[in-house]
Amino acid sequence: MDYDSRINRLETVIGWMESENSVTHYNLNSIHSTHWKNSYAKVAAEESFARLDTYLSNYQAAYEDCLEALRNRKLQLENTKLELYHYYKRELSSLSAEDRTNYLNKTDIDPSVKKMLGW
Repeated sequence: MDYDSRINRLETVIGWMESENSVTHYNLNSIHSTHWKNSYAKVAAEESFARLDTYLSNYQAAYEDCLEALRNRKLQLENTKLELYHYYKRELSSLSAEDRTNYLNKTDIDPSVKKMLGW
């Protein structure tokens, strides 16, 4: 898979993840005592909701870490693609037109980099 395809896939995933609501936006209402006849059940439910809030906060942190990792990977791919472009551009600049064609035909160059080079 060429760099452009990989970058486009990452952009799609990042866009999808950024468009989702944060899980921490869904705050649970406190439990009013008139809804409970058994105080032990109320305490247990409140503890359960507190644990759920903790799980959601941990999930949100992992979600944000994943999103940051995807952004970093996209940036890394873009930089690698540009580095390869500049490398091959320097390599080709000193060659004659015939040698340049032979070099491009015999060298395994990523298709998106080759496209940037005009081939």
